[in-house]
Amino acid sequence: MNCYNCGKSMQIATYSIDGFPYCCWNCYQEKREQRRKVKAKEVQFYSETAKSLVNTQRHKILKFLEYKCIEYVGKNQYICKPIPDYNSTTYALKKVGNDFECSCQAFQKAKSASSYFFCSHIGALMEFFARGQVYA
Repeated sequence: MNCYNCGKSMQIATYSIDGFPYCCWNCYQEKREQRRKVKAKEVQFYSETAKSLVNTQRHKILKFLEYKCIEYVGKNQYICKPIPDYNSTTYALKKVGNDFECSCQAFQKAKSASSYFFCSHIGALMEFFARGQVYA
């Protein structure tokens, strides 16, 4: 068997991503970083040349649903799990009054500035509800 990253021959794969074998931690990390960069281009990223985000917030919201990232955890609380190979943080979404609040940095920053902010995690939850995917 050969390493999926460098092609080195090996008896047993030391690391694996989606069944692809890697000979060492460096090869595994290098391929993982390549996959993360590809995924960012599929979801949403900041372009230095355009000086703006590439792909819309709506596009990112739909990716959360595509990867089934929204989960009900109980008592009007949900979580938004990370999109695989894109990010790694799970965010808490809880109902406060008639609105939802998110634990993400962008929402918390807007909240401290006393302005309501509609982050992609709350957007994904709203789309989750609109599609009738509500858990009691």
